[in-house]
Order: sequence, then C-alpha cells, then structure tokens
Amino acid sequence: MPPTSVSPHDIASLLKTGIHSRNLRIPPIIGLLYVVATGAISVIYLVIAAPSLANDHWWPRFSTVGVQTFLGDLYNAKLALNATGALDLLATSSLVHKDYSTGTAFISMRPATARAILLDRIPIPDAIRTIRSISLNENMRTTAPACWLDFNRTYEMAHTAPRQAKCNAGRTANAAVYLESLLRNVANTDLLSSTYYADIQSNIFTFVATTPNGASWVEGIQTHTWPSIADEATLWTIAGLTTFKNQLQNYYLEGIVDDIFVTNALGMRQKITINYAPAVTRPKNAWSSQYITCGLWNDLATDGAGLIRADPNFFEVVNGPWDYWYFNPGGTPATGLIRAQLGPLAKFDVNLVPVPASVMQLVAMFQLTLFASLATSPAASKGYLAMDVPTVDMTPASWVQLNAVYYGGNPICPFLPPMPFVQPSFGSRVLSDVKPLNLTFLQFATINGTDLILSQPMLAPDSESDPWSFFGWLTLYDWANGVREVYTFEGDNGTLMSRSRDFAPLAAFNAELPRMACTYLWALCLYVSGVLCLVLVLAFLYTIYFRIDKANNLMQVNRVVGSAWIGRPLLFVRGMTAVLILSTSPIAFVDDGLARIEFSPQPIWQKCILAGEVTWLTHVLNDIFVPVTSPFTKTYAPLSSLIIWVVVMAIPPFQATASLARQCDVVSFTAGVKCTSGDIQIGSLLRTDQFLGVVLASTVVAYVIARCLARRTRNEISKRYHVIMPSAEEAFLSRGDGGSIDAASCILSGLIPIGKYHFDIKLWVFFQTKSAEFGASNDDVGNLVAPITTLASPEGSRTNGRYSLKSATFERGNMTTREIGKFEVDLHVEAPVLLFSAMLRNRWAGLLALGYMCSVVTSSFLFLGSVSPTHKRFCAISSIRTYICHSDGNPKIQRLGVRQLCIDYWHN
Repeated sequence: MPPTSVSPHDIASLLKTGIHSRNLRIPPIIGLLYVVATGAISVIYLVIAAPSLANDHWWPRFSTVGVQTFLGDLYNAKLALNATGALDLLATSSLVHKDYSTGTAFISMRPATARAILLDRIPIPDAIRTIRSISLNENMRTTAPACWLDFNRTYEMAHTAPRQAKCNAGRTANAAVYLESLLRNVANTDLLSSTYYADIQSNIFTFVATTPNGASWVEGIQTHTWPSIADEATLWTIAGLTTFKNQLQNYYLEGIVDDIFVTNALGMRQKITINYAPAVTRPKNAWSSQYITCGLWNDLATDGAGLIRADPNFFEVVNGPWDYWYFNPGGTPATGLIRAQLGPLAKFDVNLVPVPASVMQLVAMFQLTLFASLATSPAASKGYLAMDVPTVDMTPASWVQLNAVYYGGNPICPFLPPMPFVQPSFGSRVLSDVKPLNLTFLQFATINGTDLILSQPMLAPDSESDPWSFFGWLTLYDWANGVREVYTFEGDNGTLMSRSRDFAPLAAFNAELPRMACTYLWALCLYVSGVLCLVLVLAFLYTIYFRIDKANNLMQVNRVVGSAWIGRPLLFVRGMTAVLILSTSPIAFVDDGLARIEFSPQPIWQKCILAGEVTWLTHVLNDIFVPVTSPFTKTYAPLSSLIIWVVVMAIPPFQATASLARQCDVVSFTAGVKCTSGDIQIGSLLRTDQFLGVVLASTVVAYVIARCLARRTRNEISKRYHVIMPSAEEAFLSRGDGGSIDAASCILSGLIPIGKYHFDIKLWVFFQTKSAEFGASNDDVGNLVAPITTLASPEGSRTNGRYSLKSATFERGNMTTREIGKFEVDLHVEAPVLLFSAMLRNRWAGLLALGYMCSVVTSSFLFLGSVSPTHKRFCAISSIRTYICHSDGNPKIQRLGVRQLCIDYWHN
C-alpha cells in the first residue's frame, strides 16, 4: 500500500487554505489509475513478504536443510576451535565447504563433544550438584578408580603400589579420586538401602572402624546431612581439592543436546539443535573400557576382600594381582605387549589430552587464509570445488613387512584376532614432551614370530625429511577440528594415546523451525489484500458505470476501505508484518559449494512498498482518534503518513549479530550434558519498538502542526454524522450538494448499491432506498439512504449514482397513556409483594450477569499467567486486539480468532 500521494507543496497549501477546500477537482482517470496501482502494490507486497512470512524467525528463505544445517556446521566448526565472543556471520571466515542444495545435507557433529566436556575439569559446585542429583548406583558406574577413601588421605585405595605412588605424586587435588566425595553427597537412605551397601560395609567400613577415629568417620558418613552446595565446595577447597576430573569409560555412551538460539524481531527466542546424541547403555560384550578399569561396583564383589591398602585382608594380599583375577594370566601377544609396556590390564588411568592452543590458532589462521582466497578469487574457488576428496587409509611404509600379522593398536581391545593388514591404531606420547609435540602412531604386531610394537612419529623432526609428515599434519588438523581424540593411557609402566573418528551426521530437526505465527500472519495478509482488491474492483466498476466525474474520494481508498471493510485489528497486523520484515536483517544464503551468508538489503522499490505498508499503522491510529480529532483529521492524517514513510525510508536495514558462548550443564555422568552455545539475533526488538515509536510520534507531531496552522470552519465543527457511515468516511470523503455521496464512495464506506437496496457490509443487512428530490435536505429524507434521481437527464438514462444520507440523531418521545398503563400497579395489598418479587428477580439476574463477567475476566488473566513472561507480552497484545475487535461490533468471532492464535503459537 503506497502512502497517501501528497507532496510537501500540497501539504503547505492545504494547511493555508483550510481542511475543507473543495476547489481541487481530480479527474476520474487519475482516481482510476490510483485504484489500479493500489491493488497492484497490495499484491506485490505479498510477493515481497512471502519469503519472510514462511517461518517465525521472519528469516527470508530459511529452511532446515539449508540455513539451519549451515548454522549447525558453522557453529560446530567454530566451537571445535574453542572460539568465543562475537561471530561475524558475513565474514569470509564463516564460510562452510559443503553443498546444501541437494536437500540431503546433514549437520556434521563432533562425536566426542559430550565425552570431552565430562572428562574435562568440572567445577567443584557443578560436580557436587551432579552427584547429588543421581542415585548411588548410577554414580558407582562412572566413578574414577579411587586413590583414597577420605579427604585427609588416611586410607589409601589404589590397586597397586606403583599407581598409589602416582596418586601421591600428582593427583591429590582431583576430588574424583576420593571415594568420600561420592559417599558424602548421596542421600543416607540411598546409601543404606543400596544393594552395594553390604559390600561397602564389609570391604571398606569394617576395617576403617577399627582404626583411630575411623569409627566416627564411618558414623559421620552413615548419618550425615547435606550442607549447602556452597558450604560443601568450601569444605572441598579446605581439603586441597580444586578440581573434579573423571576418567574414560564406554559402558555408558554419554548423550548431548547442544543448542543455539535465534532471536526474531519480537524478541522471541527459538532454539536450533546443532549437536544431539542420545545416552546409550551398551551391552556388556561391547564394554571394552573394562580393560582400563572394571569399576568400583565390580571391585566390591570380591568375596569380602578388603579395598583399603592397609587392611590385612587387602585384595592383592589375599587373591593376587587384580589383572589375573579379572582376565587370567594368559592372553594374546597384544596383551603381553600391553602388560610389558603399560602395566597390568584394568589398571590404566585414561585422561583426555586437550588440543594445544597454538595448534588451534594455527588451524584457525589456515582456515581464514584459505576461505579468504576462495571468496575473493573465482578461479581459486572453481579449482577448489573441482577437486575430489579422497579417502586415505594411512599405513607407514616401515610397518609393511612379510610374514607379519597385526593386532591393532588399541589397548582397550587387546583380544583382537591377528590380521594380515594394519588395524586401527593408537599413538604414543611422552607426557613430559610438551614442546615439541611428540606424537606417534602405534601398532601391535608379530613379525617372523617376534612380538613387536611398531611406531611412527606423527611429525618428523625439522632436520629430517619424512613423507609421512604430510599425513601427520593432516592428523593434527583433524585433532584440532574435533575429528580426532587424544587420550593418555597411563599404566604402571608407560603411557599411550588414541586415534580419530569420522564426523557423526545429524539431520536438522524440522520441528524446530517454527511456522505457527507466520501461518496466521500470512493468512491475514492474504485476507487483507483479497478484500482490498475486491473493493477496488467494485469501486472501479461503479465509477465507470455511473460516470462519476470527480475522483477525489478514490484517493482516500486506503483510509476508508480499511476501516469499513477490514477492521482495525487486521490492519494493525498487516502493518506489523511490514515492521517485522524491516526489523529483520535482510540476509541471503548463498549455496554454491562454498556456503555463506551475505548481506542483501531490499532494492529501493521494495523498501518503498514496505514503508508504505507501515503506514497502515498510522491509518489505524487516525481512525481510532477520529471522534476527538475530526476537525483536523483530513489535514494531519496524510501528513502523519508522509512523515512515517520518509522516516522509514531513512532508517538503515538491521544487521544480524551472532555470538559464541558455550555453557553446559551436566545432567549426569552417564546421561551426558545439555549445552547452549550461542545466539543469533536475526531481528531486533529495539528496532521494532523504534518503528512503533516513530508511528506514534509522527501522528502526534502531525496533529500538533494541523491544530496550530489549519483553519476550523463552522461547517466542519457543526457537521452531523450518518448513522451507518464509518467515521473514516465522515473524515476523509467529500460530500456533494445537500450532503449527497456518490456510488463509488458508498462502496468504499461499506454500502453496496444493488438496485433499490443498499447492502451494509458492516451490519450485514439490506436497506431499502426511496427516491428523493435533488437538493432536498438529508434531514427531510425518510429513509437512511435515498437515491437522488430527478436530476436533469434524458428519460431512461442511467441514474447519476448519488445518494442522500440521513443524519444520525436520537429522539426521546413522551410515553403514551397506554404505555403508562402497562406500568400501573394496584396500590392495595398485592403491591408490596409484586414490587418485591420484581426487585428480587432483577437482583438475581444482575448477580448472575456480574458473576459471568467476573469469570470471563478472571479466565483471561489466568490464561496470561499460564505462560512465560515473553509469552505474556504477545498475549497481552492479543487482548488489546480483542478489545478493538469488540468495539467494531463483532466481538465473538474475532475474539476467538485472536485468542486461538496465541494458543496455537505457544502450545503446538
């Protein structure tokens, strides 16, 4: 909808000559062209708005297999490099090498994200909160191999003396290796009723109770009450515990839910899942981490052998090595090599090795340089996309030997059968060598009957030229990019580390693309354009048929039709759609193999149309205030539309912002983590508020100007309104002699002339029309609408299409004698009884009506209270719209429609 076509010169002239000047006569052809242009622009707006109104983000052309999947890949890639802070979506560094045009693209997840978070150093308060939130049984399955029972380190619990020495040397600050950290933070009822309690009592507490202060310690554990998390964390800190770092296990595959949030122009946040994996409990035959440690719950099932190293009944004293107890002395060549190089099976400490910051910075700089070159050089981009992506199974040349069989290089899979080819391997790393990074691949093999450990350095020293270094650099790149994991396997005799895994695919969740509100908005926009075009066609045809020679009223089509045919609530929604589009960043998703987001502002002609659509909001305000501003409405209304149109055109487009900030909550050590990793602000609530503020301010400013400068005529002040005409007609349409109005103006005002009748679209009734003499006063007409047919014209020619309107007046007549008689009562004995009975009936009816009104109001507020604060704002707007609908005279249907919009949007 274009703004009212009034130039600044016309405004100045209008203010000087008065608001009721009738000297300007617009030819019919101009009015008809304006009608055609208005209808065309209303339809074109639908084409402009369709991409934005396809989702509740109001993000143009947003799709799950396109933009949503791209955002998941982009955030996962940035988070893998530990990027934080602002994320420039338009920068070349935000490019993703993937084809999203096929409709089958998946988000590339880093499969080890949850495990990396859980095996990192968990803050003490978070660890306490997690332990308390789950049962003892679940905690037992994931607890790290204990070094000590108590925080005072009185009772040692390591399985072997070498491991206890390592605990004493470097693990005193890790709360995860103290069994007290678990026992203090499970509920007493859970501990005492657990199936493990009998074994805990016999294998641990019985001996401890015989030591000095041991009985009081055991009693304290059995009868303890939880202090606050803050107090418990303070106690841990006093004991010298500064971190909680667990160890690898694969009996439970930890789950993860990692979300980012998209904020639209109404400030509503919708989540997008970029990483999701359900928690899985694996079958016992797939539980390979038992070769690292069999877990405390299995250690307790040792026929009463003690778990405290000072206990005379200690397990190793009674039963011998733990390794032989669980796996027997025999095995394979691989188990022999592991026992010789690392130490006994089931006695490893496995820790995650984080990617060095320097490696992450190197990879980030490499990606930035590569993507910048591809974005600025079409030739480089074309050549890069033309390259194939090979799948390479790297095998060092020195490992390929005659008469060789291979067992893999995985310490947690030591019983693999021998194969004539190299199997997946681990690498080895000397922990003291941090700089330079000394990484090597590992393979257990038998060559010519000799059991060997084959190794290959990942990166050759600078002084050597090793072709393998190329693959070594690829390995480091994978590690930094989150594909390769590195763990240290620390046994009694040595240390090993791990290999890579492929990306895990994740299909973007289609249910996360909200389409509820946009569906309603699109339907309302279609309705408004459909009704407007219908009225414009009728006005066009009636103007031609009746040969109307003055088209001034056609220039006010938007203001009058909106009020009479559509209604203020729907006009408000239509104007708000334009505001929301203008408050949303105009960005385009480019998918040519090197996917990226580009800033793509609307062309100037599209912004002109959008700015014109915003003026629907001024029309609503003008129409609401007509009863109090009517002497000046025809002057200030066009001026307010012109001001808002100019201001909207001058406001630059909003630019989307994004941020990276991963925050994770541990659900449990088996279930995994729930994370939020960033926000994307595609729309601005502040910009929406600014537009609404400009609409209100422009209306006030225009009214003040009109009030100060325009001349109020006696005729305008004393004007009387018609009972079935909307206030917009009285304010904006020009009347003929005697207050007559033409047929096209009747159409705009919601009256359809049909022969001897007029159909009122607002009241949904027919009015019969009777002829009136030309020049007769409208107060002399008996009917509400009367056609003027006695103009000088040839016999049988068509009517001139002008109608006289009766003024809206209300008369109070005196009651007749017969009417008075109906209310007379016998002033004898029955009178008090009759009066009391009538009063009682009236009071009961009034109380029932009051109760119904109170229940309706209460239910409305209860509904608002059942949603979150963000939702309340939207529903409150809906309540205001309900009130406006009610004032239009059709409260039931329109109220249900607005309320249902709110329910569907938030509860589906």
